[in-house]
Amino acid sequence: MKKIYLEPHFGLHRVLAAGLLALMIALPEPTEAAPPNHQILIIHSYHSGLSWTDSVMNGIQDAFARSGIDDIQIGAEYLDARRYTAPEQARRIQEGIISKLEGTNPGLVIVSDNAAFDFMLAERNRLFPDAPIVFCGVNGFTPAMVENHHRITGVAEDISVIETIELVKRLHPGAEEITVIGRTSVAADKANRDSFAAALRGQPAQLKVTYWDDLPLFELRARLENLKKNSVVFLNGLITDETGRQLMYGEATKWASRLSPVPVYSLWDVYLGYGIVGGKLISAYRQGQLAGEMALRILNGESADRLPVVSAREANQYMFDFRQLKKWDIPLGKLPENALLVNRPESFYHKYKYLVWTILTIGLVLSASVVLLSLAVVRRRKAEGALREKTSEL
Repeated sequence: MKKIYLEPHFGLHRVLAAGLLALMIALPEPTEAAPPNHQILIIHSYHSGLSWTDSVMNGIQDAFARSGIDDIQIGAEYLDARRYTAPEQARRIQEGIISKLEGTNPGLVIVSDNAAFDFMLAERNRLFPDAPIVFCGVNGFTPAMVENHHRITGVAEDISVIETIELVKRLHPGAEEITVIGRTSVAADKANRDSFAAALRGQPAQLKVTYWDDLPLFELRARLENLKKNSVVFLNGLITDETGRQLMYGEATKWASRLSPVPVYSLWDVYLGYGIVGGKLISAYRQGQLAGEMALRILNGESADRLPVVSAREANQYMFDFRQLKKWDIPLGKLPENALLVNRPESFYHKYKYLVWTILTIGLVLSASVVLLSLAVVRRRKAEGALREKTSEL
């Protein structure tokens, strides 16, 4: 049988090639992927210079510094909600911030404490509907607060009331009453007061708990000075003087501990070192650090919706002031393991460690030199004695 070969259809090939070329020309040129948006906006509830705010900020910045991401740009706004508590004042501050932020496009927003958290939820759709949000320092957090919001997670602030009261009972077995000093005029302080009371519900009433809320300074002074010896004071908020000026954490603590004839405790590390004995304390720095770490995970591609809100209670740490432990005759052996101490005087060794080791090293070298020299002298005397014996035999 004769084989039949079909010749290729050159005209059709030309048409196909021309069409393919036209299609390639029509396709858009590949574009480079847009760089990730590493502009971070941080909104603080309080003012710069407040020890709590500054510690939160330091925690966030340190988390970013360890990330290895070089192009993170941080901007910060402050609602100043502790110094300006009147609704009209708060509204004007918020409007000023809104006017600054409209039209900006941060890659992520971090908010610290309740005022900033509430502000961001209220204005999010207007300002940054698509930016993920990480919060920290939020009192009384419940999932219902964010159930209608997407791309939001963070760190709740949980005070260790029961753990600290159990500690007080162990360190002061004669204590019968706890006096809690605080305010309700500032939303955060009221939330802390409510959280303190809520934590005690259902607990055995072994200690009587009294709340001194919003007392004028002169009355608070008189009450403090007349406390019975079987009492313990808890600082659960700030104090306002006769002029309406708010005493900040260190100043308020020094004032209260100076007047109080009984030990003073608290639940936040910003009071530590100024007159409280200690407690299981919330760390402002740790709150910021955790928030910064969560923000980095989101910047690296994780979904905020898949990151559960962190309860920071386990991150709270037992911390104490060594000077107050001495003042109230509390032995170190009664403290929980791994407790952190501040104001502990350095031993001579820790203060002059380098000098001690230098002197020891020099001493060892000199001692070794003396031993070697002594051995050399002994060997020389033996050699001289042997030489004398040989000489006498001759």
